[in-house]
Amino acid sequence: MRFFGEDRDTLIQKRVRLVQSGHFRRNVDDIEKKDINGLDDIVGLDYMGSAEFEWGSLPKSLRRMTINKDFYKVFVFNQYKDENGNSLKVYAPHVFFKNIQNIVDRLAVNGYGLQEYCSLHRHIQKEEKNEEDTYFGYKDDRDFWWDIENDFFMFFEHTDKVLHAMDALRKRKFGYERNKAKSALNRLYMELLKRPNTSRYMDWNTSIKDYHYDKNTEVHFIEFLEDATLENIFMEAMIIAKVDKGTVVFNINGIPFSINEDSILDNIITENGINLVDSCTYSGKINELISQYNEEVQRKQKQTELVHVLRLVRDKKLHN
Repeated sequence: MRFFGEDRDTLIQKRVRLVQSGHFRRNVDDIEKKDINGLDDIVGLDYMGSAEFEWGSLPKSLRRMTINKDFYKVFVFNQYKDENGNSLKVYAPHVFFKNIQNIVDRLAVNGYGLQEYCSLHRHIQKEEKNEEDTYFGYKDDRDFWWDIENDFFMFFEHTDKVLHAMDALRKRKFGYERNKAKSALNRLYMELLKRPNTSRYMDWNTSIKDYHYDKNTEVHFIEFLEDATLENIFMEAMIIAKVDKGTVVFNINGIPFSINEDSILDNIITENGINLVDSCTYSGKINELISQYNEEVQRKQKQTELVHVLRLVRDKKLHN
């Protein structure tokens, strides 16, 4: 029975299931950028043993990543480091960052429960490896992983070579015979981000209860579900603001919030002259906003209590 990769051009959100593993080539440090024409020039991929990884699944995922390259960033997960102290890098679409973050956190714990085993957690947890094992001429020490359904890479080193490989594919117009304009893709992803689970590609609902966009003021007005967590509320508002480069307005327990693309500042670090986004700042800044929100709630509660006490005092004086 044949399994063919999904024939689509757009990015989707799914629970992690198919993770392709691979190795950076032994001479990757010596490979000059002018000699890199694609991913296979710097990475050797493992044979996974399942049909889901065959029949064009990999080139279809790579084509989607090339077509949607404008939505990709390199996120640095400083909380996850390999045995040499290198932070985990994730080349992923920022439009679905919340899902990507959940997947990375999941794989950092263990590699079981997928179609095929993923060894990412072994690098993070520094488990012992068999130095003698080899696989197709490479030391069996996987250091490259690729979610071929959610379309993103994970690695610890060689960021510059990965980005150059993707740039080379873009220049070769790989997949562009099916390309859509960035504006059309942007509208599509906004539709997915701003409403509950109405797409067949999504596995769960967003936290959004109601949504309205004011074209005149270019403001997104959002009502979130009452049982939505504060972290999800701020995360979804932040991503919409970044994708649309507009303002997102919402209300929590009577407290109004307004977020734009600059409200949550990226902590930029430099590696080999490449700007990388520290993923910790996403959650970190969100936690800061939540703290500010909680302080505001407490302040309003104290004001309410004070007003109530003053009314009691006033009423008592009036009765006397």
